[in-house]
Amino acid sequence: MKFSASSALAVLGVAAGLGLSTPAHANLLTNGSFEDPSIGTWYLNETTSIPGWTVTTNNVDVVAQGYNGPSAAYDGQQYLDLVGYGSTGGIQSQSFATVAGQTYRLTFAYANNPWSTSTASANVRVQDGTSNTLLLQEVTHSGSTTNTLGWSLFSQSFIADGTSATIRFDETVGGGNGGVMLDAVGVAAVPEPATWALMVLGFAGLGFMGYRQSRTQKAFA
Repeated sequence: MKFSASSALAVLGVAAGLGLSTPAHANLLTNGSFEDPSIGTWYLNETTSIPGWTVTTNNVDVVAQGYNGPSAAYDGQQYLDLVGYGSTGGIQSQSFATVAGQTYRLTFAYANNPWSTSTASANVRVQDGTSNTLLLQEVTHSGSTTNTLGWSLFSQSFIADGTSATIRFDETVGGGNGGVMLDAVGVAAVPEPATWALMVLGFAGLGFMGYRQSRTQKAFA
């Protein structure tokens, strides 16, 4: 049984109209790319206040794209330096709602401050509402330059065991008023296998309906 490309596109269009599109991967975090507040072409130095986040250790910098030479943000126009003034820094997200037993995926981009570090590291931790650790890992980055930060990508899953969770980043290696750069921090629910199975069956059924309709039209042509 063969289907043309136009038939496949028609089936996908019908599927979208019936609400059988891929489940949305909405980011559960607020201000994950540190675009708020907008700081133009400069940087927000040694701040302890960022919407959606709590600065837990010392202070941090919000950096505008282009301030570190031509280095670009991974997402949007701004990113975060986990160390503002000093050698340590830390931030924590506001709590976000979870469903116990549901799998979630944490993703973010990270680099190191090329003006003050050759290597920088930070711990990333996911905790539930009672401070139980759901995920703990250290990330390390080196090689960023003022021409390109050379962003690395982090992606790891965790299983919620309650109704809320938080994300926390803590500098472990840094100094000279700079450390790990962060951008595009996001958490999204991972679709259950059963959801994907139902989607596949739905597309298959729509494809078969389209095939039958095409054969019927040819028979009466």
